[in-house]
Amino acid sequence: MSSDESSTPPPSPADGTAQAESRPLPPVEAPTGTFIVQLFLVPLVIVTIIVGTWLLVGWLAHADADPYRLAEDIRRQGPGSWQKAYTLSNMLHSRQYEGLRRDRKLCGILIAALEDALPVQVEKDEDVQYRVFLCRALGEFDVGDPLPILVQAMQLESSQPTEVRLAAVQGLAVIADRLGSRVIAQRPEVTATLVAITQEPPEGEDPRAIRELQAAAAFALGVVGGDVATHRLVALLDDAYPNTRYNAATGLAWQGDARALPVLLEMLDPDNPALLQGERTGSQQATSPTTKQVLESRQLLVISSAISAVTRLCRSSAEIDRQAVRKALEKIARSRIPSSVKLEATEALIVLKKSEQ
Repeated sequence: MSSDESSTPPPSPADGTAQAESRPLPPVEAPTGTFIVQLFLVPLVIVTIIVGTWLLVGWLAHADADPYRLAEDIRRQGPGSWQKAYTLSNMLHSRQYEGLRRDRKLCGILIAALEDALPVQVEKDEDVQYRVFLCRALGEFDVGDPLPILVQAMQLESSQPTEVRLAAVQGLAVIADRLGSRVIAQRPEVTATLVAITQEPPEGEDPRAIRELQAAAAFALGVVGGDVATHRLVALLDDAYPNTRYNAATGLAWQGDARALPVLLEMLDPDNPALLQGERTGSQQATSPTTKQVLESRQLLVISSAISAVTRLCRSSAEIDRQAVRKALEKIARSRIPSSVKLEATEALIVLKKSEQ
């Protein structure tokens, strides 16, 4: 399992379910951008903490920069291009520059920059960061133009570092959420590439990084939807890696598929040790305050995401074991986890009760 995103400012899944009518079953909805970012950023928490403060200086320095000048500088790949790509991705993410997300000219410049970069062999970390932030910037656009180049960056045959492929998956998922499953259904290569990623053997220099990539692809399949994606998500419910099966269950739940319930119940259990596994922390005990904080944040994000997903599932499917859901939510409400998540569980219990009337 994938913050701050604008990416996120559509209404959260929890808000949507809380306001929905209880009697008629609403249409199945894909998860919002907010939900996507919450999950996708979990594997990147540590990196964000380390890098974010340092990059803040660069962001402030370019806060009033001309996006077209930045894009052209990025295209030329001069000194500091990766920092400018980071700055531009933040500008596109900001509500202040929301109009830029529909700017096909600006999008085209960044697409060309990534097209030029992908065939070049990576020689230093700056090359990786340059491509990562280009993928993230392209993921902020509200047009489908970046999809082909992001699919290319995702593919194993592209020989891109795993970090670049992960950023491309994340960017594609956000675009897919904005454009809708009907638009993405016209591009079968998107689903085919995501399925292929989840089938790759976790081998190489960093197997856990491949697992994280597969987990992100699983969540993206939930956003994309369709028969092919659903078939693969059902298979991924048995994946040995927690993030992958959790993202698969979340995607299926938002499609109203009751087969997600057993894994959702696993996610709802605050005593489940797998909630403290995944990403690069593995199953190791927290040995520092930072690591402990990351693990605890992961646990809360998984539980909160599961509450939102299972609430939606209760509204859209009559085939689930509501008694099992009720017991799981009651356990959370009695647990010692932070009160904000306990409140979510309590509100979900109210929604569950209304759905049974």
